Amino acid sequence: MTYWLLATAIGLVVLIVPWFKRTTGAFGKGLMAVVFLVASLCLSLAFVWGSGFLGTAPWYEESPFREILLFVFMGLGMLARMISQAIEERRKYRLKNPGKPAPKLVLDHWELAYPFLSSAICFGALIEASLSSRFDFALALFAFQNGFFWQTVLASAKPT
Repeated sequence: MTYWLLATAIGLVVLIVPWFKRTTGAFGKGLMAVVFLVASLCLSLAFVWGSGFLGTAPWYEESPFREILLFVFMGLGMLARMISQAIEERRKYRLKNPGKPAPKLVLDHWELAYPFLSSAICFGALIEASLSSRFDFALALFAFQNGFFWQTVLASAKPT
């Protein structure tokens, strides 16, 4: 059953992507939000239920999927940190210039790519720390946190 939920979620996401830029009206945006919520629900149900197909371990516990999910959560943490840094810079500008309008968030693609240059080191530390535990919400949160604080992980991974 989880494979049907996963296929439905992937199909809905594929449906959203080309339609995203063309949608301008309130009805279209609302419909797109509903489709996104249904896809998210299907993905989360597939994640929670797991799979017993040809084995007893859920699919996300198997070797390639586990590492891919950990890397995705770590990457989301890195992106969240870059967005939070842009928000902090915008906040500093607004405090220094109270009368001027607030600028838009500036996210340079090179600034977004910068943490991924060190992702092998951060990911190695994450894999090493997660070998003895099963994949659950706490491990996904740990991967996100590891990505969010990538500068700290990189500094602690220096050879002694």
